[in-house]
Amino acid sequence: MPAAQGVGEEGGGWGSGAPEFESLGYEDTNPLHRSNYEQQKLLRNQASSSSASYYEEQEYDTSAADAQLPLHSAAYYGKFSALSELLDRSPAEVSLRDSNGNSVIHYCCEGGDRSLACLALLLNTRGIDINARNVQGGTALHAAARRGHDNSMQSLLISGCRRDIQDADGNTALHLAAIFGHKACAEAMLHNGADPSVRNNEGMTAADIQADQAGCAPQDGAECCLIM
Repeated sequence: MPAAQGVGEEGGGWGSGAPEFESLGYEDTNPLHRSNYEQQKLLRNQASSSSASYYEEQEYDTSAADAQLPLHSAAYYGKFSALSELLDRSPAEVSLRDSNGNSVIHYCCEGGDRSLACLALLLNTRGIDINARNVQGGTALHAAARRGHDNSMQSLLISGCRRDIQDADGNTALHLAAIFGHKACAEAMLHNGADPSVRNNEGMTAADIQADQAGCAPQDGAECCLIM
């Protein structure tokens, strides 16, 4: 049986070397590979009473496609007050992407449980695209599935995100839950109507991937994923 795309270092278009943000493909813009300087500035500005423009204080070029915006940092680190303030000041920023096409909701779902309050805020923010896709076709649901952030997944699913979007490798979020062995994420997907019959570019369903990794014959798609 062919190997599942996304399992290896190069597979799935999720990046190859970053220990934390490989699923977003970040390199120089990876907050875990940079100093915490951006986060510290974010928090200092949040506490500042100055009326000057936040982005002037930060000396950010908000039009730079490859800049990691303060909005993204706030979402990833779960800084609810900072995120709320940024959205109030510049609501249009919610639609901006980084150089890999990741939106603020991608960052939020990478943050996991610490970012759940931020995710709730974003899901109720005008202009948010819950199904935003990055350059590799991955959505926030893909990011949550890869990381095993089942609570983030539940929030997205309850809010009506599309369940079976396929990334550049043909993988759905359910495929990624199977690839990385996140049972709770697979259960959340299946209980919320994900289609276990979808095949990726290698012709594999999520059940095929789980069975291949377990060295057993695939059973019914839903049952197989639920016994990971």
